[in-house]
Amino acid sequence: MVSQDEGEFSADSAAEVRAAGNRLLVALRDHIESASRVRGPAHLTALDDSADAVRDALADYADAQVAHCGEAAPFDELVEADEQDEIDQEPGTALLSRLSRTDFMIVDEAALLEDGARAGVESGRTPPAVLDPKPMTVRRALRLILQARGPDGLWRAGGVRPLWSETILLRPDPVEIEDAADDPEPDDDPLAIFDVDGQIVAVDSEQFFR
Repeated sequence: MVSQDEGEFSADSAAEVRAAGNRLLVALRDHIESASRVRGPAHLTALDDSADAVRDALADYADAQVAHCGEAAPFDELVEADEQDEIDQEPGTALLSRLSRTDFMIVDEAALLEDGARAGVESGRTPPAVLDPKPMTVRRALRLILQARGPDGLWRAGGVRPLWSETILLRPDPVEIEDAADDPEPDDDPLAIFDVDGQIVAVDSEQFFR
């Protein structure tokens, strides 16, 4: 027989349900206020933040309710989703892939060419501009910047401005990874990674200016 003083159906677990419920009500009220104040895109960040708070509070409440009485209604699907996440995180499925795309605009070609020359010197791939007879081109400058500063080098490059970016965190399908590892002739297509199937964990996108 389960004691009413500890564990399931206890006064302590009931208090946890009430506390989690109160936090959920506060988060929901804040979200309602944020939604009612939206008058344009500038207010959407606050709405997203308050929505995240509701999701977290709801998950806490569902957990407290299950711990108290073993029943998740009316949030059964939420608890089942959490349990599925735990299953998905078993060994062999913990690999994450970051798929990123950023669009840039060249706003000052001369500045880009100068920065490309500096990047070449930084990496040791070219001599100083005054000693390098090979003309600097946009294509060469971009290649030198990426070689010297890595895949995110364009974010700090002179003469370019980011327009839009998107990053997707993907938990790849482990079966597909195993099949790729056993393939004696790997795909030479550099964009093939974008065809990988799996569960999207998070998506973050941003437009920098119109």
